[in-house]
Amino acid sequence: MQWVMPFQITKQESSRNYRMWSNRYSCGTQKNLEYALGANVSDLSMKFWDSDERHAFEGDHVLLKEGYTAVTNHLMKALEKNGEKFKCVLDFPVDKIEYSRKSMCQPYLNNTVRRFRTIELSDVCCVSSRNQDEKYKFDFTVCTLPLGVLKESISKSEGKKSSENKVEFVPTLPHPKIDAIENVGFGLLNKVYLQFPHAFWRIPSILEKDQTLFGNATGLNPHHYMFFDIGKSLGGNDGPPILMTLISGQEAAESEQLTDEELTRDVVATVRKIFSNISVPNPVASKATRWGADPFSRGCYTFLPPGASDQDFQILQSPINGNGDSLLLEGNEIMRLFWAGEHTTALHPSMAHGAMLSGIRAAKEVFAAIRAGGSQEEVGTDKLIPLSIFRKINPHIPLNCGLCHLVGTRVREGSLFAFQRGSRQVLVHNNCAENCPEVEVKNGKWKNVIKAVNRGKQVHCTLCSKPGGTVGCTYSTCFRSYHFSCCEDTGWRFQRDGKVYSCDLHRSPSFYQKASGCDQISIRFFKSVHPSVPLTCSLCGILGDNPRCGKIVAFQQNRRQLLLHQNCIKHTTIVETVPEDSVEGINEFQNVFHAIARSRICSLCGRNGATIECFDPSCRKIFHLPCADTPEWRFEKRGNRKFKCEDHRRKKTDIPTATLANASSSVVNTGTQFQHSLFQHGIPPFLKSATQVGTPASALPRVNRPSNARVDSYRLPLDTSASMNQELMQESASSDEVSDEEDEEGILTSPLLIDESILKEQYPNRTIQEVIRVERQSKGESWGMFFSVQPCAGGKEKSVLIVRTDKPNCRPSSLKNGDIVVCVHTDKDGLCHFTKLEEILDLMKMTTDLTFKVLR
Repeated sequence: MQWVMPFQITKQESSRNYRMWSNRYSCGTQKNLEYALGANVSDLSMKFWDSDERHAFEGDHVLLKEGYTAVTNHLMKALEKNGEKFKCVLDFPVDKIEYSRKSMCQPYLNNTVRRFRTIELSDVCCVSSRNQDEKYKFDFTVCTLPLGVLKESISKSEGKKSSENKVEFVPTLPHPKIDAIENVGFGLLNKVYLQFPHAFWRIPSILEKDQTLFGNATGLNPHHYMFFDIGKSLGGNDGPPILMTLISGQEAAESEQLTDEELTRDVVATVRKIFSNISVPNPVASKATRWGADPFSRGCYTFLPPGASDQDFQILQSPINGNGDSLLLEGNEIMRLFWAGEHTTALHPSMAHGAMLSGIRAAKEVFAAIRAGGSQEEVGTDKLIPLSIFRKINPHIPLNCGLCHLVGTRVREGSLFAFQRGSRQVLVHNNCAENCPEVEVKNGKWKNVIKAVNRGKQVHCTLCSKPGGTVGCTYSTCFRSYHFSCCEDTGWRFQRDGKVYSCDLHRSPSFYQKASGCDQISIRFFKSVHPSVPLTCSLCGILGDNPRCGKIVAFQQNRRQLLLHQNCIKHTTIVETVPEDSVEGINEFQNVFHAIARSRICSLCGRNGATIECFDPSCRKIFHLPCADTPEWRFEKRGNRKFKCEDHRRKKTDIPTATLANASSSVVNTGTQFQHSLFQHGIPPFLKSATQVGTPASALPRVNRPSNARVDSYRLPLDTSASMNQELMQESASSDEVSDEEDEEGILTSPLLIDESILKEQYPNRTIQEVIRVERQSKGESWGMFFSVQPCAGGKEKSVLIVRTDKPNCRPSSLKNGDIVVCVHTDKDGLCHFTKLEEILDLMKMTTDLTFKVLR
């Protein structure tokens, strides 16, 4: 999606809008989430709001040009082929659903020759119309009422005050069903359509060729955060000029209290603010949805608020009869009332395909009920029951996993599930059960979970020695067994490595090729492999946990293992160790062994293992975390970004200045010379004085600078020759010396002439060369380019940047000696019309590919 800013803004407004951009972008991301769930972020369960994410289908979202009517019409045509066996009744507002009527029974014809024993026919269910003049009797009923209608219906069934014409269930629904209906939220999303005389927004600067939506970043009416070009989606660029905007959550409920005119006026004002440089006409037609006020929907789709869980979906989908819910009933009870809809699936809630799949599931349940009483499960199948029902039946049993014995839902082990077979009920973590070798999960049905729990009571884990270690090594002569979490402690990742487990002694070379990254292992496993090794950090050398460095953790790569403090590896600056997609609260690290390999001797304590570099490119100091973590720089508050050592936290005037004895011979030349990586300092004033008194520049030692050193922060180190320093400083004092800060101000921040027309006037014999590309292999490699800053030929106050290819160590390129640089282009930053030299330095430091525009 493309965010659109107002067209006409002043410079003052531009800077203000840029500062507000981050907050508005975050607001757009939040609104996008609210659009997906139909509720405000504050109303969502932090724990379960995205519990269905891992079941989501791949691919893009699709707009059905003919609407969902095309889907229902297709299904209806297939059903109408059954003739009189199928009957569709329309315009039948339901008032009452009875699902436990007493009636006569009648056997099916030819029941003795059927393959399966079937139940007898009986009109147990009855559906009555709103005016009670029509009734239909059935053997089974599938309820697909929206959750919003069910929320109002349970209040009517319980005798509470409710709006008229709501559905009544007889008998009253079981309490677990009522609790689930009340717990799960029902979101609201409304749409406003505006048709204009012409599509004024379809211009290349706003929408790309195939783009059909844009966002609102103006700050006005942020609830209208997204606009869709519906006409373009339906008919391409020649489609009707129709815009649609979305309103979700609480704002959608408030918008239903407005009239159509007020709502249209609100949206038009937002569009005109976005396209402030265009004359936006009045819409010729408008239309708004009001799903919350619709008595046949009362909302749009479900979400999980605080207090609800994904197991509420399981209660909503469970069939019932007059004796109660199928989750609690035992034996060959025949279910009569079944449920379908997007609110009855934990895999795809809030989705149209979730509603369709739930209908297929309900149909299968009906046919299963017809056969042999309908409640006989396959051999070994365990019934998954909601945790709330388990707690109600077993209030004194602690919520411990029957395999790993850990309490409650956990990040690694997953949600705590309750299973039942007959009168036996157990609690098991999702991942603990799913990764047992005998457990199967297919189409939402679990097999052999209780069998695995029973076997686990007799098998003790090799690592922790507790019972429940049901995951054994696949090697034929190995008798090691582990819990799921203990397997992960050894460096095995079931999601990556598969369900067939191999212990650390019998892993094949192909495993280490597949697991080429860095895996975190437990300290307990590290001790079992290295019982005599002290728990010392490989970086800072401190033993055990430390308040400043954090807990000691172990890592493994191939068969190599080491110990580190969490904060020592988290705050290193020489490599990126925290993945960008890491989850807050879960310690994930990468490049740990790379950081160890690149560690150096600490500049403060003199021991190896330092990985925190000073951000100043001219500084070569590097520290351990305990040496760098001072009251002036606390890493827990400030992080490791742009860390600077104590010397470079001072002002520039406090940093020792350079002396001539450390100057480079390559800088002695007419004009101001620059080199690099980036560039090289011009001749300091005292160097000019020194050359005048006969000090040969070739006798001065060359300074080895880091390849990416920035000249605006670079200081040459002090020389140990006191006599030389004293002599040169006296010579400098006798000359018209300028301070280091003044020199930098004159070189780095002096204005450069970039106006192409003026440059052509001052250099009429030159022509513009558009694309001259220069590359380097990495950011650590020198550019091998030399430039000279000289006054403009026309006597202007500004200077020009001239290419020099007659210097030693110049790398061959398409640039020629004497080229005047006009602008620089990068693939990432685009065309850069720099005005100061320091802007070029910052640009060149961060890229490996440059394209120059020069005057030649």
